[in-house]
Amino acid sequence: MPRRYKVDAEFGSTLVEVKAGLDAVRNLQVGILQLALALDESGEGKRGLLVVAAPAMSQTRLQEEWHSSLRALRRDLAGRLRLAVFHAGRLQDLPDDYDSVFRAKLERVVQHELERRSAHLPRGEAFYEVLRLLV
Repeated sequence: MPRRYKVDAEFGSTLVEVKAGLDAVRNLQVGILQLALALDESGEGKRGLLVVAAPAMSQTRLQEEWHSSLRALRRDLAGRLRLAVFHAGRLQDLPDDYDSVFRAKLERVVQHELERRSAHLPRGEAFYEVLRLLV
């Protein structure tokens, strides 16, 4: 049966969700929940990695909210989730059990998500851009 909750990538036993330009706690919580739901559907042999790319919140705040959100999940799911940060063109806080091949694949996925995100105008600016083109 296909998974209802799609993730950005899957490498072996690791499901990867990328959240680019995180500027609100709720977006972090959504990423955690999406990844937890995908893990729950995938079975016991999988683990999840949430990559936060170019976050607009401090590392301290990110860690506090990460741990707070994990407490709301079932222990078996929370124990299979990991967090990594992509900042200044580098992966930081990636757990040691991921090898260099995994790291290279992950960096490509993160770059793709960052490019995809930068192609979209923020909602507040989209209206004015459409209006400018029409006038």
